[in-house]
Amino acid sequence: MTRQSQRSKAEQLEIVVKLLSRGKTQAEAAAAAGVTTRTVQRWFADPQFKQRLAEVEQETNAIIKSDPVVLTVVDIRSQVQELLDYRDSQRSFAVDMGMVVKKSITVLLQAVERLEQNPDEINVRSLPQLMRAIGDLSEKVSSAWSRSVGLDDLLDRVGANEPQIIEPRSEEVRESATPQ
Repeated sequence: MTRQSQRSKAEQLEIVVKLLSRGKTQAEAAAAAGVTTRTVQRWFADPQFKQRLAEVEQETNAIIKSDPVVLTVVDIRSQVQELLDYRDSQRSFAVDMGMVVKKSITVLLQAVERLEQNPDEINVRSLPQLMRAIGDLSEKVSSAWSRSVGLDDLLDRVGANEPQIIEPRSEEVRESATPQ
């Protein structure tokens, strides 16, 4: 017999209520409690269930307001979206600047070829300026791409390790959170 089928209805209700109050979907909460989504939907018709859900949400909101470190699922999702947007802007900037570097290098190579063919045609003093500009652009491209890749790594680590909420009375969560 599985652990989920050994749970009482009261335990299943409490699991669903806590997960729903933390932003999980009905399907996710139902799966965690070992019931069907349809069962969770039926529970929503029960005024006592709705009352318990409201109480837990109020408790959660009180904790969030009293502890500035605690973030809601919505806050976390919003911050992750901001990171994704920033990563995308850095990646886009790196690609755009990479194209400018490529064009600048082409111009530099053409200038060098023309200089080799006819030294009097091109002002040699302009080449170092062009080379410095290409170097600066290359550095900016590299920095933007590094930030983009670093954010990818960070987001992969955050996404791979879904945080566990540890409660004083929850031995099961504490056991699952300890490294094996």
